[in-house]
Amino acid sequence: MIKLNLGCGSKKLPGFVNVDAQPMEDPDVVVRLDVDRWPWDDNSVEAVEASHVIEHIAPVEPFFHFMRELHRVCVDGARVHITLPHPSHDIFLQDPTHQHAILPGTLAMFSKKYAEMLAKHGHQLTPFWKYFNIDFDMGPVRYTFDPAVDGSDPDLEYKARHCRNIIKEWETTMVVCKS
Repeated sequence: MIKLNLGCGSKKLPGFVNVDAQPMEDPDVVVRLDVDRWPWDDNSVEAVEASHVIEHIAPVEPFFHFMRELHRVCVDGARVHITLPHPSHDIFLQDPTHQHAILPGTLAMFSKKYAEMLAKHGHQLTPFWKYFNIDFDMGPVRYTFDPAVDGSDPDLEYKARHCRNIIKEWETTMVVCKS
């Protein structure tokens, strides 16, 4: 089985196929993840690392293409670990190549289980899992706070929702569902 490190840049992972759109990064495979058909067979990938890559993909069709290809190449039960900069942090805002602000709710729209749980509580997400016939079980979300943030601040939750440069990045692991 194959393990992919998508958008590897200079951070190559041993035991993974290191993939990037930029040949100058010397990846194992050069692929434009937002437009190319990925060169791996259906159901051939068991694990994916995607750290600070998806926000570089333009919204709507290029993003949907990425999600469809990710689901296609992964086996049922494959683990997809995603790390993204928080869109209210300077690391996101200062990079002109960041095209798409992605929050946990964005990825949750590709999870049948999560969407159905929210619907029971009266919330509605666009059911991309249904529209594209792809499904990911989204795991817990972990936030990394900016180093300047006092983690014991009693107003931290309020600040995280309403202020800039509180949450630096967030991550989750999604599990591919095909059955």
